[in-house]
Amino acid sequence: ECNVQAHAIMEAMGHSSMTVTDDYVRKANKKRIAVDIARAINEREAKRDAMKRRAAVRVVK
Repeated sequence: ECNVQAHAIMEAMGHSSMTVTDDYVRKANKKRIAVDIARAINEREAKRDAMKRRAAVRVVK
């Protein structure tokens, strides 16, 4: 799948070799991974905060 995308990028950008295209693909993948990691951290922190709020709420009878 990635190889097909890389070839499509190479053709669209007019690169004569995959070397230049690989640089673009590698940079895009690094950005995508960084965004995924940040999203996972934010979701984990949101869950932890929600658990803390639930623990702080006590029912008094």
